[in-house]
Formats: sequence, structure tokens, C-alpha cells
Amino acid sequence: MRQRLGALWNSDDDRVPWVAGLRDAAEGAAAPTVSSRRAEAAHFTADQFGMRFAPAERAEFPNAKPRTADSLVALLATHSQVLVLPPAERDRLLGQARSYLATRPETAAGEFELPMVTSALRAVRR
Repeated sequence: MRQRLGALWNSDDDRVPWVAGLRDAAEGAAAPTVSSRRAEAAHFTADQFGMRFAPAERAEFPNAKPRTADSLVALLATHSQVLVLPPAERDRLLGQARSYLATRPETAAGEFELPMVTSALRAVRR
């Protein structure tokens, strides 16, 4: 039986303009984006881990999560780069994100869909 290596992760879809803007408003503290994950995957090889695998296959599956501005800001507050900030800096950054969401027609009126992409990586051992 051949051994396989698999990985899954979710990323915010920064190909959607308001999602890219949120990352800017949150000074990079939003979740990793499709663009950043693609850049990472372009350099991934299973051989980096001392394993002999064939080149990895990659697939992406769009999905969306229902959110409100409050629930999205609360999620941002759980990200490690936000948690380690001094309280005043954390409040400022989360306030910026909340203000940004209030200005966007896609997110200002209650519940909305946060566009995300699930990425899958699969490699077979040689």
C-alpha cells in the first residue's frame, strides 16, 4: 500500500475586494488568504520533511461561512497576532476592522457570507 500525505486548510478569499480590504484594515491580522496560501504551496515539496513523495497535487474548493460584523471581529480577536498585542493596540486594530466592515455594503447590514476557500494537498510516497 502506498503511503500518502494530505493536508487541508481554510483561507479567506482575498480575490473578493472587500475581503482583501479587511486584511488591510486589520493590518494583516485577518486569517491567511488564498493568495498567501498559494504562494506558500508553490514552494512546498514533501521532500522538505525528509520524505520521498511524488510532486503534490493541489485542489481548491470554494465555501462561505455566515458571519456578522460582530462575529467576524470576535473571530479576528482570537488570532494569535491579535492576542499578543497590548490591550490598547488590540482595541485599536479591532476597532479599525469593525469600522471598515461598517462602511462596506456587503457587510454593513447584518448577516453576510465570508468567502473562503478550502485547499487540499495530496502527495504519494515514491
